[in-house]
Amino acid sequence: MDLYQETAVLQVSCSSVSVFASTTMIVLVSRGLTLNNTPFRRIILGLSVADTLQSLALLTGPWLSTPWVVQPDLWSVGNEASCHANGFILILGATAVPMYTSFLCLYYLCKLKYKMSDADFTFKFEKWIHSFIIAFNLVSAILALKLKAINPIPVGNFCHFAVVPRGCAFIPEVVGECDSLIQLRVRRFQWVISFALPACCLLATGVTAGMLYRHSYAVTKIIRKQLRSSMKDKKLRRRNSLEPGTTAKEDLNEPQDNHQVGASLI
Repeated sequence: MDLYQETAVLQVSCSSVSVFASTTMIVLVSRGLTLNNTPFRRIILGLSVADTLQSLALLTGPWLSTPWVVQPDLWSVGNEASCHANGFILILGATAVPMYTSFLCLYYLCKLKYKMSDADFTFKFEKWIHSFIIAFNLVSAILALKLKAINPIPVGNFCHFAVVPRGCAFIPEVVGECDSLIQLRVRRFQWVISFALPACCLLATGVTAGMLYRHSYAVTKIIRKQLRSSMKDKKLRRRNSLEPGTTAKEDLNEPQDNHQVGASLI
């Protein structure tokens, strides 16, 4: 096998594992929703569904993409319709994964830093963000499909934002010149969906993670201060309650119990 075919085998192997893991997560979370229906479980469910769609598209990509006359694909038996379906599913999943990751970080920030209840979080954030993620991804995928921006990628084994004819950006003398209108549309989709949106999600995740770190560091400092103050007060009380015949020095050298040793390590 050449490098192109080895890439296809690696893509199928990794995506199949991801599909199995995400599907298992969906089953487990769905069963738990009947007993403990919390925002955390619903966000994890959305993230798992998005990852399943993304991995499923990558798993079926080598079969659903259209054959290429320049470089024979390893298993490609698809046509234009199957390629569009593959790209549609991939866009839905791949775009939703970073959005749900940022959503999960926001949940932890509201729960840990601002002590927000699940009911308040659902009312203020959850239902709106779920609706936005679903609507944004559906509109983006449908729009890309209508504008013919979903095509086989020139180097790879699946369909996504790509110009036609396939490989025109690299070997126009062989496959022909690129369609200028589709090329413009593809660039805009790539800028918004493949670059700007993941960058915003990464920035949001970094900001929330930084805020959580600052919060946890401040709480740790308070706990340490309280423990040190408690230790000083306890030592002072022990000094004041010494029995006759003992000294403060002897009392301070007595072994500490496990609780005191653990507190001093903090």
